Amino acid sequence: QIPIRKHNLETCKKIKDKKILEIGCASGNDAISYSKFCSFYCGIDISDESIKKAINLKLKNSEFLCVDGHKIPKKDSEFDSFTS
Repeated sequence: QIPIRKHNLETCKKIKDKKILEIGCASGNDAISYSKFCSFYCGIDISDESIKKAINLKLKNSEFLCVDGHKIPKKDSEFDSFTS
């Protein structure tokens, strides 16, 4: 548990006030935490059922799209870059 908690804390520090894209967001479980730190969160997943669940979370500053990760309908410039 401790390594996972440490990794999550480091991730939240790195995304603070950034516009982020998560590919493979599933039903948005990580988005719940991420959206509290970043300025904008966009989660994509190929599963329409997962995206429906994520949208139902009604997270502020968040958007969920059901798309193939190889065909993201967003520009790179819409997001900040950082390393994990």
